[in-house]
Amino acid sequence: MRWRIPGCVAFASCVILVTACSVGPDFSRPPQPHVERYVASDQSTFASPGHEQTLSPAVQMRDDWWTSFGCDAINMAVDEALTGNVTLERGQATLRRSEHLLRAGAGVFFPQVDAKADASRQRFSPLRNGIDAPASIFNLFTRSATISYTLDIWGGERRQVEALAAQAEAQRYALAATYLTLAANVVNAMIARAAYGDEIDATQEMIELVREQIHITEAQVAAGASAWSAVLSLQNELATLEASLPGLDQKRAESEHLLALLAGMYPEQRSAPKLSLREIALPGVLPQTLPSSLVRRRPDILQAEAVLHVASANIGVATAALFPQITLSASGGFESTVLHLLDLGYPFNRS
Repeated sequence: MRWRIPGCVAFASCVILVTACSVGPDFSRPPQPHVERYVASDQSTFASPGHEQTLSPAVQMRDDWWTSFGCDAINMAVDEALTGNVTLERGQATLRRSEHLLRAGAGVFFPQVDAKADASRQRFSPLRNGIDAPASIFNLFTRSATISYTLDIWGGERRQVEALAAQAEAQRYALAATYLTLAANVVNAMIARAAYGDEIDATQEMIELVREQIHITEAQVAAGASAWSAVLSLQNELATLEASLPGLDQKRAESEHLLALLAGMYPEQRSAPKLSLREIALPGVLPQTLPSSLVRRRPDILQAEAVLHVASANIGVATAALFPQITLSASGGFESTVLHLLDLGYPFNRS
């Protein structure tokens, strides 16, 4: 007993050390950029016509950044797109699939149990064995079970689960990138639609002004105070303005159709509300962040990092496959000609 206890402890320690090792490289995140600002100058204020914007480190970056424009129409359009977009639904389904695969892959750490039962109708002929006896027909019921467990000595299974977890993480960041891209496309389309609408209104006002100018010039020509060439020049300008309206209408319609498609609807199913650039206000204070912290918020970079993690874990899986694998298994079963006496039947297989 004095030598048996230390021996058992030493054996258990060796087993733990062996099973705790995992071949292949351990994943490490790429280093972040060691910079404090984008440019050398410390410019924190940007002036635009009629508006001034300031960068402040005290302002936090918001996930619903589009609400900073203070426009209810933009907020409603983004909410519609996030609710009905089919690309988001596909991304959510892909993420759920990856999470289910991760849960299924984690089952490798538990013993695998398989049980089955069978019933058959058989005929026994003693004449085949040289026995002069009549043949008999009987029912045969069998029940068997198998349990197995693979020792993950080289860590290949752990690397496989690690790869599945990284794959689920990559899908999660891909879904976040889809959210961000969709919201940006909706906001850009709404601003473009508002710009086209304002340009159409301004063009129609200019057309009315040019028509009035033509009437005034025609009166001046009739009075002999102006030449007819002035009327022709104004008529040419009027025709140019009128010819630009169909193109502007088409661009506004294209932006409306794009908004409908982003929301998962047909253009005839969505009526776009009237929007003007005057209803969109630029935020006065913007968040000032370091490039290193901004990198950790970009879902495309995080997705690429997760894909790199998957590749690193797969190297460990492939390396572990080069070494012998040890699997412990046991199986057994019973057979009987009477169903309710199956538990008392003859054990036909034990290992």
